[in-house]
Order: sequence, then structure tokens, then C-alpha cells
Amino acid sequence: MTEETRENVQAPREAGFREEARQLLCAAYRRQIEIWGKVTQMDLGIGADELGLNAARTAALKDFMEVAGWIEGDPYSANDSRRITARGLAVLREV
Repeated sequence: MTEETRENVQAPREAGFREEARQLLCAAYRRQIEIWGKVTQMDLGIGADELGLNAARTAALKDFMEVAGWIEGDPYSANDSRRITARGLAVLREV
């Protein structure tokens, strides 16, 4: 496989992974708003349940979102909630 072919094969997968992460972010954020109103923290597990994602896939998407700067850990939270960043809010506004 040439380098050009490899790039063409990987691009759709990466785009699909980003879209899946965006859907998880949107689902988790939407559910938190329904429960608590306007929030800056969210539990990605709630969104994962809504989308039917398993734990391994959810963890991979969570890692992607942290690396992309969409979410960050909350040191004051007792559970596994994440805080949405300004970049994450921009992703939520995407159509």
C-alpha cells in the first residue's frame, strides 16, 4: 500500500470517528440539559447509553475528545463527569 493510498483509507475512518465522538458529546450534553438545565459538566456514560455504545468504544471516544480539547476532567467531581470546553461548545454548534 502506498502512502497516498494509506492516507485515503484512513481519512474516512478518522472523519467517522470524529463524527461519532461529536454525536456522543451532543447526546451527553443534551441529556444533562434535560436533567439539570444549562450545564458545563456532563456524564458521557449517559450519552453512551443513549447511543448504545459499549464501554471500550466510549473510553476511546472520551480519549479522543480530551485530546481534541473538547472536554477536560473536573478535579472537583467525585464521579467520572467531564467539563465541556469552549472548543467542545463550538463542536456542539456544528450542523
